[in-house]
Amino acid sequence: MALNPIPILRIVQGVLALIVVGTAGYVVNYYRQAPAPRKAPSEVNFLIWNFVWTVLALLYLGLAPTYVPNLYHKWAVVGVEGLSVLFWFCGWVAMAAWLGNATVCYGTVCGCARAAVVFSVFECQGNYGLECSAERRCRSWTYPTSI
Repeated sequence: MALNPIPILRIVQGVLALIVVGTAGYVVNYYRQAPAPRKAPSEVNFLIWNFVWTVLALLYLGLAPTYVPNLYHKWAVVGVEGLSVLFWFCGWVAMAAWLGNATVCYGTVCGCARAAVVFSVFECQGNYGLECSAERRCRSWTYPTSI
């Protein structure tokens, strides 16, 4: 019996998303705790939304085949994976553009913002790989009994 790499990739996906939300959360905290508190940039907030979306997607992709197989459909999987790729791609591009336009970027907060971009790129690439895998599986679809 061959080892199915999809569950392992889902775990990696969750860990990367957790790293991104940690680094982006640090940037948000910096803006809220600054001497003149202000709102965090929307690019950083979007990365936090990407984390929320990824958790919801992982819950659907991981639990639906086992507990509610009627809701687990091949095109729904492709749609969820496609939206994940789109969100992460838009998130890291927006964050990188924001960092490129920053007049002053120094210290730990800047390092965390850069780390958020780097791990977002990895997350986007992982999602893209899983999206391609989902599209390939659609051609010869069978309802899985577990992830």
